[in-house]
Amino acid sequence: IIKETSNIRGEISGNEGIKLIGEKLNNLTGVIKSNKKIDLDVKDTRNIKGYILSDGLTKEDIKQENKETKNVEDIKTKEIGINITGTLDNTK
Repeated sequence: IIKETSNIRGEISGNEGIKLIGEKLNNLTGVIKSNKKIDLDVKDTRNIKGYILSDGLTKEDIKQENKETKNVEDIKTKEIGINITGTLDNTK
C-alpha cells in the first residue's frame, strides 16, 4: 500500500486495467487512463482539473457534445468502468 501517489501533470496508463491502492492520490491536471477498468482504492483522491478515463476513452471523447454509442456486445465481454473507494475531489 502506497502512502501517497502524485500524478501532477503526469500520466498513468494501462492496457489491461489499473488498480491503485493507498492513502492519497493527487491527480492535479493529470491523466489516468486504461483500455479497461480502473480501480482506485484510495482514501483521498484529488482529481482537480484531471481526467480519469476508462474503457479506452480519450479527453477528446469527453469534450465532444455528441458521443457515439458503443456496441453493446463489446461492453458485455469486458470489465468496464471506474470504481473509486474513498473520498473524491473532482473540482473542475
